[in-house]
Amino acid sequence: LPGYGLYRRLRRDLLSLEPGARTDAVVEHFLDAVMSVADEQSASIVGGRVYRRAGDWYELLARRGDAGRAEVGYRVPVDYPVIDDLLANGWLLVRSDDPRRDPWIEAPLDGATFAAAVLGDEGNYLLALTLRQPVDELAMAHALASLGSIADMTLDQRSLVRSLDEARRVQTSLL
Repeated sequence: LPGYGLYRRLRRDLLSLEPGARTDAVVEHFLDAVMSVADEQSASIVGGRVYRRAGDWYELLARRGDAGRAEVGYRVPVDYPVIDDLLANGWLLVRSDDPRRDPWIEAPLDGATFAAAVLGDEGNYLLALTLRQPVDELAMAHALASLGSIADMTLDQRSLVRSLDEARRVQTSLL
């Protein structure tokens, strides 16, 4: 599972992004950083996907590695029980034999075991990591909590920077 190297790289990479970068681009960059470290350090993480909330759906925004056959734009309903549990808990580990899985929804995702985390305070983005068995549930819970915290802090920081820039523009115009 990812360790300290991942957290250091994520922090460095995300802080280096342009302050005006779109949130979608930041979240995709986050997925890229997770996958690059996973390729080097983790035999458990084999793929990743990021979803963006679009009304009553979560729409696939990006995928990397062995993340199923679903194309960008693939949609999963918000009321899918797996999504309900994920939003309620902030993270989730779903094994291939989990009874909450819907075979029709999961077919394009190849039915693999995955872990997921909510990104951002408002739950507008989801990170799903395709996993190779066996998976240490406790270690995965810690990793997902840390990844979610890094993503939340990054998104909050970017929002604060945008607010400060706007305040600077207003003050300048008043002067």
